[in-house]
Amino acid sequence: MDEITRRSSFIKDFYDVSLNRFPVPVVAETIGLQMRKVLELIAKASLVAHRAVWEEASLWFRRDWHAKEILRRVERANPGFYPRPIRESEVYDDGPIKAAWEDVPEDRYLTRGRFVDAYDAIGAMMHAQPPDHNVDYGGFLEKANEWDDQIHELLGMHQVFLFGVPDEFFLVQMNVHGRPRWTRWTKAGFGNSP
Repeated sequence: MDEITRRSSFIKDFYDVSLNRFPVPVVAETIGLQMRKVLELIAKASLVAHRAVWEEASLWFRRDWHAKEILRRVERANPGFYPRPIRESEVYDDGPIKAAWEDVPEDRYLTRGRFVDAYDAIGAMMHAQPPDHNVDYGGFLEKANEWDDQIHELLGMHQVFLFGVPDEFFLVQMNVHGRPRWTRWTKAGFGNSP
């Protein structure tokens, strides 16, 4: 999460200072490269505690350029890999429970479908095109800005489930005193006792 934060900050800072200093294709390609790394880190984040699975996933990213296939493979390794964005819906002053959470509406964050679209669009823009093909770098930068906002909504506060640990999750908050912070939670049953 630290690396995602650093790369995301670079994207914003680079865009702000570079657009009028460098050719638009160079700005778009630099931002595209950083954004692609962010997407790959999002996909692999839940595998970080399992080095062998992380390394295998890294090979998939090197060999396969299709986001849908990459996500399918990561999901096979860890069905709960994709972050689940949440937000506090209520804060309580007293009692053992301090806050209630609710899901972030899908139209606000980078869903898996938008992840695939972004990853594929970055790949298409980054590869050399025939001389008679015009790339819409300005349009790409607009989309990249939108994806960046959606990534912030996805990761701002989210749950992620680790490989092989179905009853536990990490609650990740991306900006606690300027740094990501996570806490480990265990699901507990609150049903009626016999």
